[in-house]
Amino acid sequence: MDHIEEGSNEQDLIDLCLQVFCSPSRTTIPSTTESSLDSSDCTSRILSQCGSSVINLLSNLSRSIRAHTGNHKLTLQRLDDMLALAKEKFYAYPFKDVPECWRALYLEASLLKFSTLASRKPSSTKDKGDTPLELDITCDKAMDQMVETMDMALIMVGAPASEPLRLAIDYAMHLLQKIHAESLHENPSTSTPPPPKRRKRSPVHSSSAAPPMYQDRFSTSLIPPPPF
Repeated sequence: MDHIEEGSNEQDLIDLCLQVFCSPSRTTIPSTTESSLDSSDCTSRILSQCGSSVINLLSNLSRSIRAHTGNHKLTLQRLDDMLALAKEKFYAYPFKDVPECWRALYLEASLLKFSTLASRKPSSTKDKGDTPLELDITCDKAMDQMVETMDMALIMVGAPASEPLRLAIDYAMHLLQKIHAESLHENPSTSTPPPPKRRKRSPVHSSSAAPPMYQDRFSTSLIPPPPF
């Protein structure tokens, strides 16, 4: 896929990621004199409790993804570092006592990682092993990474409290399913079938409400695009 057509499922997914998951409002600390336009989503205020260095790095990474600048591999590594930091905090507390800021960090880093994988462009540059340095979104490996990233976020954090964000996540997975189906149709001889259904994994700590899982690799429901 050397070019992403306007109005395609690939472009719709990228737009969703950049407009919703990478929205500047999610990682920009509002001024104390400003009132939030959306009182139902105070993500940036919650993230600020992780420390200024954490939210500043998240903000810089989000900006880099939106602007398609920076090194994709380094961006993914930084996001993996933040996921590891948040996960470490999960194991330091009983589930009910995990500070909300670390839950928010795990979710935001996951959304940015998903967006990085979705918006990366295929590269013609190859390493010494003649392997492309960057995978495009229709590659099975890239899709698997995206599904795993979103799955783990829902396992570790649960479904987001924000309904618009829940709808956006569901629609992102719906678009990814359509992209996968299209790639199978276009390359039936080279595409690999989806992996077998995985056993349901329980959250690290038990919770009353289990998050929705994309166990067949993708959600199969017909989901309309969320308003954003």
